[in-house]
Amino acid sequence: MMGRSRTRATIASTLLLWIVVIASPADAAADDPWEEVSTPNPGTFGSFANELHAVEGIAANDVWAVGAFDTGPYLTSRATLALHFDGTSWSTVSTPNPDGAGTGVDIDRHLLFDVEALASNDVWAVGVGESIDQLGALSVVLHWDGTAWSSVDVPRLGDEIALNSLRAVSAVSPTDIWAVGSYTLYEGFTTGTLTLHWNGSAWSLVSNPCNASEDIVAISANDVWAVGVDTCHWDGSSWTAIPNAADPSNGYVTLLSVSASPAGDLLAVGFRSISYFSGYIYSVRIERWNGSSWVTDSPNTTGDHLDGVLSLSATDAWAVGSNFGNPLIMHWDGSTWTAVADVPSPGDGAYLNAVSAAGSDLWAVGISFGSDVIGRNLALRSSGSTPPPGSDIATVSGIVTGRGGRLISGGIVSWTGPQTGSTTTAANGSYQFTSSAGGTYSVTASVVGCRRTVTSTVTAALGQSVVLNFGLRC
Repeated sequence: MMGRSRTRATIASTLLLWIVVIASPADAAADDPWEEVSTPNPGTFGSFANELHAVEGIAANDVWAVGAFDTGPYLTSRATLALHFDGTSWSTVSTPNPDGAGTGVDIDRHLLFDVEALASNDVWAVGVGESIDQLGALSVVLHWDGTAWSSVDVPRLGDEIALNSLRAVSAVSPTDIWAVGSYTLYEGFTTGTLTLHWNGSAWSLVSNPCNASEDIVAISANDVWAVGVDTCHWDGSSWTAIPNAADPSNGYVTLLSVSASPAGDLLAVGFRSISYFSGYIYSVRIERWNGSSWVTDSPNTTGDHLDGVLSLSATDAWAVGSNFGNPLIMHWDGSTWTAVADVPSPGDGAYLNAVSAAGSDLWAVGISFGSDVIGRNLALRSSGSTPPPGSDIATVSGIVTGRGGRLISGGIVSWTGPQTGSTTTAANGSYQFTSSAGGTYSVTASVVGCRRTVTSTVTAALGQSVVLNFGLRC
């Protein structure tokens, strides 16, 4: 499907000083505002009580989002979740939770990671069912026939303690559908990419030598792409590994989402990590297929990783993810990636997993965290109903870390220039200040008990957001 994501690792920021200037949405085609749309939250326990991993729309009044919710305070209290938007509001639609009967695996924990909507009566969702006691896992595939969701049997690799999990699904047609994920066989400790194909009547296993288990996009019967640590291409007869774009810093690159426009404009996003002291420096990764190889599109974009991408044309694409605890939405206008200002960020933090189009609307979904430590579904929509805010202010924001990537809480960030002021960093090390006067600022980061400070000069024009991160060596 187009532009979604699934699992995410907990990423601790361990950044040296770096700056990224982001053009205002008004300067690009990304000038439609995003608004939060209320969603049901059936889960009531834990930081991941409710979470949305994927969204897909058939029309503006026919949109699906899938994920999971906690049904209680135990590890086994996890169930599949499907929400439907009818043009007015989101509602919960009942979904089955296969128990693994007849497989030898007693499934007691379920999650959905992706959804593909071909028609109002032909929607697929994939994920995993886990056995906490047996340590085994089975792929979960659900189908919507216009009336109800039902579970569909799929083949698996290994015995009852093997791990099979599907992460993504994409369709060429109702009789040509692909799904990818991962498998682990404890006998021999073998791991690899789990690849399934639907021919209109049954799912079958397809050999895939690549490590590309995160996402898949099916363009045609002989043009299918899967991404992950590797990139892999299906030519109609076999899967072949294709190198990702070279990383000059020898960083570790993982692509989490891939999307193709109707004209075949192929984009993939994810993250790169570089070892730094006892931790890692994380940054977003954007790659573009130029017809013969993958090339890096924008290596220095703000944020720690991108989880979903939507390619609409050569001059119109969207990517979503996380900007160090805040939701990140970016737009491509054919020449520049632009971070959208004023993305709704309810609660004490949020991130976005997926982005998709539905009619004239754009949807992005994920999870937000409240002060009560209860995770809530997050759904954002852009429909271009009002002009973009933020064009009359300059914004500077970032993260302050200490030695080893420790997040500095209560640090002091002060600035002088056209306006003067100071602020303190939040629990996650983040800070932000705005100014009604654009220009050059001298910004200093410090923390009580540390004799060393770091100062940097940055220029922020009105309508711009500048990311300025500090690494204190103490």
